[in-house]
Amino acid sequence: MRFVHAVVHGIALGVLATSTFACNTILGVEEVELNCHVAPELAAPPAAVSTLRNVVEDGDPASEVRVDLVAMATLYIRLWDGYGEHDALIAGTTYPLTSDDGSVIDCGICIELDASFNTPTGTSRWIYAARAQGNLTLTVRTATQVAGSIQNLRFRHVTDEGIEVDDGCSTVIRQLAFDAR
Repeated sequence: MRFVHAVVHGIALGVLATSTFACNTILGVEEVELNCHVAPELAAPPAAVSTLRNVVEDGDPASEVRVDLVAMATLYIRLWDGYGEHDALIAGTTYPLTSDDGSVIDCGICIELDASFNTPTGTSRWIYAARAQGNLTLTVRTATQVAGSIQNLRFRHVTDEGIEVDDGCSTVIRQLAFDAR
């Protein structure tokens, strides 16, 4: 069901993105300033708040870590045992993000950044999903605490269904530690 929803929205957004690109090309617009709603590189403030929530989706349990980075930007780390080319995700291990982790449908280590911003019509939200590069190190993983760090993650702008938006928007997190309870 998640896949079908993703395909339908992806086709619609692909048509919109293609028409915008074509319009800019016809008009000779080559250097358009990007407004990606996130900085090219993000760093967590020293007192970034992390919270843990245990979730179940399609019958599969996962640990979800939420890290509030800056005003209106939140990082989510979801850990799904047995997905994304990983077995059980246990403490004391460093996991490289796999090609499956770069997909919101197949990921076992699902990392995304939600950037909210105000528009004249209300609040909008852009999603940035981690590419298949970088590492997650888990130091603690229990039902009541998940702690660790992420290193050298690159994010790209995606739709709600995880389809990459071809707008040139991306960001990087070099290092971020978290301790969610």
